[in-house]
Amino acid sequence: MGYGKHPGPPPKPWVKTCEHQTELRVLTCSNGTEQIRRQCVECGEVFLPAIKREPGRSYPPLDSKARRNNELVKLSFRDYSKQQWWDWYKLYLDSYDWKVLREQVLRRAGRWCEMCKQDIAKQAHHLTYERVGYERLEDLLAVCCPCHEELHSNKILSPARSA
Repeated sequence: MGYGKHPGPPPKPWVKTCEHQTELRVLTCSNGTEQIRRQCVECGEVFLPAIKREPGRSYPPLDSKARRNNELVKLSFRDYSKQQWWDWYKLYLDSYDWKVLREQVLRRAGRWCEMCKQDIAKQAHHLTYERVGYERLEDLLAVCCPCHEELHSNKILSPARSA
């Protein structure tokens, strides 16, 4: 006897939306792969998640000028003194996607702290905040609580810079 259908991952409240019209466009990643993403035709915002490519359909390229303008807005939004960024970041750290990524980082390290190599890693530390929300595994370090505190002590935390 089953327990019913699994509801799947929780919704992603940290995924941003836009009130403007959006279009599906091709984003070429740094490794040369292509992803289909929704992009706002007015502000240039590019949205997660990637969308499955429809066979036989062609997509226009991402509007990089609009995206670049939007990146400048994001840089000011990421200023560590902005409460909105930290509110978003806290939601992201509670998200299903972050929990999956954090678990991958801990498994990669065999659950040992990658700093001291003497204690059990329980946290994932961002080496950079450039790709928060779509991090690569190499952007993160598995750390124990004392090492994580040490990494953040005496540093000004700014999402726009490595921490």
